[in-house]
Amino acid sequence: MTTATEKGLGLWGSELNLFIYTYIIAPLVYLAVPIAIVDYLVEKKNKLFVITTFIVIILFSIVTVSRNILVFSVIYFIFTSMIYRKQYAFSKVIKKNLKKAPVIIILAVLGIATITLLRKADANFLKEAYVYFVGALPSLTIRLGEPYADFRTYGMLSTRGFTRLIFIVLDNLGIHYPESYLRAQEIMDNLEGFIPIGNDINMNAYATLFYNFYIDGGLIGIVLFSALLGFICRKAYQGVKYNINIRNSVFFLLVIQQLLFSVARIYTVYPTRALPFLLILIMFVKVKKGKNENSRVI
Repeated sequence: MTTATEKGLGLWGSELNLFIYTYIIAPLVYLAVPIAIVDYLVEKKNKLFVITTFIVIILFSIVTVSRNILVFSVIYFIFTSMIYRKQYAFSKVIKKNLKKAPVIIILAVLGIATITLLRKADANFLKEAYVYFVGALPSLTIRLGEPYADFRTYGMLSTRGFTRLIFIVLDNLGIHYPESYLRAQEIMDNLEGFIPIGNDINMNAYATLFYNFYIDGGLIGIVLFSALLGFICRKAYQGVKYNINIRNSVFFLLVIQQLLFSVARIYTVYPTRALPFLLILIMFVKVKKGKNENSRVI
């Protein structure tokens, strides 16, 4: 298998395989990783879940030839230890395991470098990393000069990851896709095309999250969607500061990941990255502690 656009099946074999991956497997994997790390560091002792998640990370990286899940794992590990160190006294076992963090990070970096070479045999790892971090700005400049920059999708582009499955169902029921949604899909397909951003440097997809906001609503869209994102970030921070539990911690980690990679794009355009936020709502339940009105989330 290989990652591909929804129109190009690549080596998925069938549309069913791609559907299962996009709406079930990938969202669950992206959600399982932060849950497993939080579960490990607060010592819930669910070893089977932690071990199987670690195996899934390796298999997922190999099958998709993607570095994302490895990078995310390092980020989640660092921020989870920072969050819970102030809230709980780690056991001796956890403190001992935390000392292994540099080894874990080095192994993850080696895995990222290996996948980079698999994707491009002559790749310069440091150059690739640098281009990913700074290339989105010149890419944004060029993209804003394209005819597509005059289109407006009224929220359909930035929220596509949440609405994609709904529109597929409606389309099969005879209710056709809205024009703004089809335009959003066309713009996403255009972003997948490589453009030159420097001497012998080509980039696709990356154009910062502000490109998505601009396409959705122009300058007003940038203001409104940025304000909405700021509100979500504020709620996520308050969740771990004033009511810390596994659900709030995982939600916070997902938001942090989105922010750190916002230089690339808003990842809610993909169901694989958007659906974990919805799955959080049904994968945890509140449990009352006897007669105490306070509750915890498990």
